[in-house]
Amino acid sequence: MYGVDFQKEDDADPWEQPKVLCVDDEPRVLEGLENHLALEYDFHMATSGGEGLEILEGYGPFSVVISDMRMPVMNGAEFLRQVRERSPDTTRMLLTGQSDLESAIAAVNKGAIFRFLSKPCGPDELLDAVAAGVRFNGLILGERQLLQQTLNGAVSVLTDVFALVVPTAFSRVQALKGYMRHLCSCLGIVETWPYELAASLSRLGCITLPPDTLDRLYARRELTTEEAEMVRKHPQVGERLLTRIPRLGFVAEMVGLQDSPQEWNGFVPPGTEAEAVTLGSNLLAVALALDEEIVAGHSRGEAFAALQKSKTLDQRIVKLLVNLPDEVSEETIQVLTLNELRSQMVLDQDVMSKTGSPIINKGRELNFALIERLKNFSRGVGVVEPIRVRVPQQR
Repeated sequence: MYGVDFQKEDDADPWEQPKVLCVDDEPRVLEGLENHLALEYDFHMATSGGEGLEILEGYGPFSVVISDMRMPVMNGAEFLRQVRERSPDTTRMLLTGQSDLESAIAAVNKGAIFRFLSKPCGPDELLDAVAAGVRFNGLILGERQLLQQTLNGAVSVLTDVFALVVPTAFSRVQALKGYMRHLCSCLGIVETWPYELAASLSRLGCITLPPDTLDRLYARRELTTEEAEMVRKHPQVGERLLTRIPRLGFVAEMVGLQDSPQEWNGFVPPGTEAEAVTLGSNLLAVALALDEEIVAGHSRGEAFAALQKSKTLDQRIVKLLVNLPDEVSEETIQVLTLNELRSQMVLDQDVMSKTGSPIINKGRELNFALIERLKNFSRGVGVVEPIRVRVPQQR
């Protein structure tokens, strides 16, 4: 599930042939496979497991990988196991003789192989099997792309609504996502959406906190014993809320463990949901700690120094913040009318009504809901214009 790059449907080439890799130590077998498959597929071949892995890294991702069972140095089952680790969405098939039947069945039963083909394999059987493998690969990628797009859209709506209900807790969502995106980039993680999603919803449990408690929390004022206990529990509240969303359990766990992440063993990219939870909770803890320092008015350097002194944060992750891009250098200050405001602009001043009451505080990132709110105020009591904002530069 992890380490796979999503290709947008609009960018897909409808004429591109699915890629198929065949691995066998017998050149004649490979020639036969090529004769049957090369017309319909982008065909690649290798004479050993090691060579096959090199081709997988250099020319992947592949829709289907077929491997002979009996090969020197690395047999087919071991080769396909490594294919699964490096490209989990690739459909894997095992080509085997009668004497290897028990090994092939064991591999299938472990869930590592989509199908096995017996030698000799007829052309019709081969073509049918590869076509089924390509369809299976397409279903996996399509389902994941749909899941990602659906979740991103749903989370965007949720955060917009929560920003209106509990603006203090959700005013820094984009900053947190930016920190998380940077950390993932430094670690070479391609599939960043689960981690960015966890960052976006890390403060979900704060919707249960009284407004006065939230104000004191973010102003770093002393909390009562009861308030401190409520704040301590907000990650678990957020986790319980998120677990109600199908197939989002591992993201919910990241949110629940943000204050007490498990020890990270350094695996990148994670190969299982459990590994993703461990890494994600540690990344989230660092991103949140950095944001708290920034909100408190500290510079990037001061915030980094404070995080380096922490005994609870993973210092391997903290070190990745050294090259964190400077937000100011990527923004310009503009003074705009209400009708010129757009999503992703950040308020550089408090927005006031013409009666002198604050409407939205400085530092909030604008979205559709907030801009509509300002327009509604403008139709009523009026809004003081122009408004100074920070505008992200287009890359």
